[in-house]
Amino acid sequence: MFDLKEYNKNKETKKQIKNLGKDWQNWYTKNHSNVEIGCTFTPEKCPDQNLSLESFEYCLRVLNIKQLRFPLRWNSIQKDDGSLDLSAYLPYFEVMEKFDDLQICLNLGPIKTTDWPEIHIPQFVLKDLPKVPTWPFELPLDHKLVDTSSQYLDNLCALLTQKLSAKVIDSITIIQLNNEAFNPFGEPRIVLSPMSELHFAKICSKYFKNKQYLFNSAGRLQVNKILKTLNLFERNGFGKNILGIDYYYHTPTNLRFPNLDPLSVSMAHNFGMQKLVNKLSKQNFDLEFSELQMEKWGEITHPADSLESLKYALTRSTQYLPTHQKKLTVRLWGVEILACKILSNQLEGEEVEMVKVISEVNKKSETNIM
Repeated sequence: MFDLKEYNKNKETKKQIKNLGKDWQNWYTKNHSNVEIGCTFTPEKCPDQNLSLESFEYCLRVLNIKQLRFPLRWNSIQKDDGSLDLSAYLPYFEVMEKFDDLQICLNLGPIKTTDWPEIHIPQFVLKDLPKVPTWPFELPLDHKLVDTSSQYLDNLCALLTQKLSAKVIDSITIIQLNNEAFNPFGEPRIVLSPMSELHFAKICSKYFKNKQYLFNSAGRLQVNKILKTLNLFERNGFGKNILGIDYYYHTPTNLRFPNLDPLSVSMAHNFGMQKLVNKLSKQNFDLEFSELQMEKWGEITHPADSLESLKYALTRSTQYLPTHQKKLTVRLWGVEILACKILSNQLEGEEVEMVKVISEVNKKSETNIM
């Protein structure tokens, strides 16, 4: 469904960025001091595993990332004998402890965590399961996978509270359970339900008290189900939580229709962006941009290698803030790749300027927020 008002915003934003030229950064930080550029960092996604930990610290220290989403994969933690081992992740938590103002969104799953194939379940667990229902069917609460993953999640949360410092645990402000829980994307195409998310949250809440919960949508495809989940959580004593939008500025559709922005269009059964913001405002639910595309995807290269596209995507995403919300988080997706390139001296094109923009915007945002 085409939204003319959003389309005009798209055109006006491009014109504004062009007119601002080199003054864009000063204008952005002055007018969007309540915006923080965060990121998702998936250790397994780093193209050079020897540089993964150093790349992580670079993102926090040099890019001034304060809003971090960090996923823990089931198949990186549970061993064939059933024991849990956090050794793959503990060095990253030790880095986190160095920073006083870090706010962590912990993506625990247990079934879906960030990055392809999305379903990071150990093979020995999958082999022991009856047939798992996949899209268009939801995973029922009485399926053995829910029981097995619940036991794992309970044990994982207990282990985290034992292994992590009090400082790091206090820095965990948001829990994300299953990434894009309602999106039939991944291998296999497992789709969860609002009730299963509530079931997993009840396990987490035994160990992590008074945290917000994040539910994200790929291109607003499952916004209605997320709103249902937010209301379900509130009725069950979990307070006001967060709807996340994954904003991929360049998609295959964009290549055919370059003047269309995914924020300007939506499926007929979904909310347009302004209508969604109005609804979140009315119900006091928060909004964030959980993934802002920063990696190349097949023939799609922007905004991964384009300063102009990065400026556009940042500007466009910050045009939406529910009325009750004071701060907006925009999380970059693909910084592992960028940081690895920096550390291996492989930056090319406009990437050097892009690094400067991210770092300086965050530095000034931090000063203004404080």
